Amino acid sequence: MNRSNCLWCCGIMGVCLTILGTILLPLLGPGVSKILAKELELTEGTSGWESFIFTPIPVYFQIWVWNLTNPEHFLNGEKPHLEQRGPYTYRLIMFKENLVENDNYTVSYTSPTGYVYVDDMSVGPSSEVFTTVNVVAFTAAALARSFGNSTDDRVHQALHLLSDAKILMTVSVDGFMWGYEDPYLKYINDLTNVSLPTKFGVFIGSNMTSDSVWTVNTGGDDIAKLNIIDNVNGKSSLDYWRTDYANMINGSDGTFMHPELDAEKDNRVYIYVGIICRAAHLDYESKYKRDGILFYRYNVTEYLLAHPSINPDNADFCDIAGNCPPSGLINLTVCNYGAPLFGSLPHFLYGDKELTVNVSGMNPNEEEHRVYLDKDPLTGATMIIQVRAQLNFKVEKYDHLKETQYLKETYLPVVWLNESCDLDDEFVKYYKTSVLLPLNFALALFITILVIGCGLLFGTLITVYKDYRERKNPKKHKPTNMKEVHEKPQLERFTSQTPLENDFTDIVNDKPQTTL
Repeated sequence: MNRSNCLWCCGIMGVCLTILGTILLPLLGPGVSKILAKELELTEGTSGWESFIFTPIPVYFQIWVWNLTNPEHFLNGEKPHLEQRGPYTYRLIMFKENLVENDNYTVSYTSPTGYVYVDDMSVGPSSEVFTTVNVVAFTAAALARSFGNSTDDRVHQALHLLSDAKILMTVSVDGFMWGYEDPYLKYINDLTNVSLPTKFGVFIGSNMTSDSVWTVNTGGDDIAKLNIIDNVNGKSSLDYWRTDYANMINGSDGTFMHPELDAEKDNRVYIYVGIICRAAHLDYESKYKRDGILFYRYNVTEYLLAHPSINPDNADFCDIAGNCPPSGLINLTVCNYGAPLFGSLPHFLYGDKELTVNVSGMNPNEEEHRVYLDKDPLTGATMIIQVRAQLNFKVEKYDHLKETQYLKETYLPVVWLNESCDLDDEFVKYYKTSVLLPLNFALALFITILVIGCGLLFGTLITVYKDYRERKNPKKHKPTNMKEVHEKPQLERFTSQTPLENDFTDIVNDKPQTTL
């Protein structure tokens, strides 16, 4: 192949590769978007469906209890001294069952959760005991007061005395969470001779059971609505609060949302949290990389838990009488059968100063006690979770309960919880090989095609231009070395002389020279 044909081939190839790279590179983004929308749709057979049914990352549920170390002094009106004990750790078995794909691009399901105790991640066995308030006794006292007549107070007083109950109790961690025999319930069961439940526990009956039917959007008609809650138990709103705004069930369950998150457009995510009986929002904080994976961090801010004087939206979450708890507390009374129960972050993080002043043992630390979700912006999946909550009982004086006569109004922490998950090596490897590797390979391939095409094209153009300049302005031959410079004039001199001149020159050169 001669030089001209070679240049033609390189030029044509350069043009073709440049055009191909220029077309393919802009199509990579829309192409990835289309693939993600198809694969993440909550439809049987997709990658999103598999992760939707079975959580691919290990999830743990940890418990810290607050042990009351000065019970006698507390009953005499002194500040309660609390000692944190924990964690007591469970591995969560999370899955979805009874799945029904509906015609309106939604899917309904139940979501039972199993709890398996993990000894080597716990401070001790769950049979360890601690001292705290009698939850049932204070709930009954609050209900009797709310009814507003003395008869109910006297009935509760009689029940309290006859059942030999106390307003403080010592109970095992396992019993407090999953059920212990309560004196009130046992007395009523024995008195009526009817088979009634005699046990009470904060999470009693929730191990491997689910009493809620969730319906969420599949993203089939609009990927932006992926996993957004449509209704819970057939209801698209709650009925606990005073306004439609407060009763909204909006957002997702927090596990994942639409792909290709934008830090500016998606600067706030909403999730519905059943344990606090309302939806909440987390705000975008920052982005970072870990194990080669990019994450967006969303966290609960102090503003979400602020008093209505600071955050007016929280006025809708006050009780019917308009009574609002201090900053840092969420009123859970309305959705827990009248129990004087209030939620907060652990150690009253972001709470009003009075909360930590009235009890000892609180050491709020933002890094250890805040709530955040770390999302993969490409898929919208939440891969790192730290969801923390503290349950507090409002204790105060009740006239019909003699034991409470010296109590001061206090929000007493009982237990705090942390549901968490983190990346493990197996998932990181799977994610990199299944998601990042194909994407990065395609990007590198398209860029390589474009670079090679541009290189060939510009190289060909430069070569053609140089050839053109040389043909238009030819230059005289220049000697290439010193030997040529000295030998060429001498050769020309000898070839131009006649034979006689040559002989004469030889004689002159052989004759010794003399100096005058």
